[in-house]
Amino acid sequence: MPHGRAEQAQRSAYVLPNLEWLPTETALGAMFARGSQLRSILAAAADAVVDWALMDAMPADAQQHLHQAVTAELEWLRSAQQPWLAAIRTSCATHRFSTMALVRDGGPPEREQILALRGQLAAHSIHVPEHANAAFAANLEQARAKLTVRGKLGAFTGELRQTLDQCQVDGSVPATAEAVLLCQLQIQLTSCDTR
Repeated sequence: MPHGRAEQAQRSAYVLPNLEWLPTETALGAMFARGSQLRSILAAAADAVVDWALMDAMPADAQQHLHQAVTAELEWLRSAQQPWLAAIRTSCATHRFSTMALVRDGGPPEREQILALRGQLAAHSIHVPEHANAAFAANLEQARAKLTVRGKLGAFTGELRQTLDQCQVDGSVPATAEAVLLCQLQIQLTSCDTR
C-alpha cells in the first residue's frame, strides 16, 4: 500500500487488517466461482420462487432443518427414479426374504411392494419359465424398452421374440410393453417367493 494511503487510513482511524488473514487469489477465485454458481441456481429458481423474504427472516437452525428436509426429499426422488423393478430385485437378493416371512415378522418396507405386486398380477393369467436366468430377464427388459419406444420389436430381434414366446399373459404371447412388464413382475415375485 502506498505511503499516502496508509497515512490517510491512519488519519481516518481505520485499522488495517492483518495481511495474513486476507484470502489468497486462489481462494478468492473459488469464492467468486461459487458465487456465480449460486447466482445461476437462484436464477433457475426465479420462476418458482415468489418471495425470498421468508428465507431471509428464517433463523439459521430452521434453515438447517429445511436443508436437511430438502436433501432427504432429493434422496427419495433419486431412489424413486431408479428402475423400481431393479430395486426390488436387489432387495430380494440382499435380504433373501419371502412374502410370508415379511407378513409374519413385519420385515422391511419392501414387503408392501411385494404384496402390491401380488394384487397387480392377480387380475391376469401369467405364465413364465420357472427358472428364468439373468439373460432371460435382460431380454425381457430390452423387449419392453423397444415396445415402449417404438410399439414393436423391429428387425433383428429374433432372440427377444424367442424370449417372449416363452411367456404368456392372459393366453397370448406378450405384444405390448405392459404385458412384458407383467411377465417381469411375475418373474420378480416368483424369485422373491422362492428365497
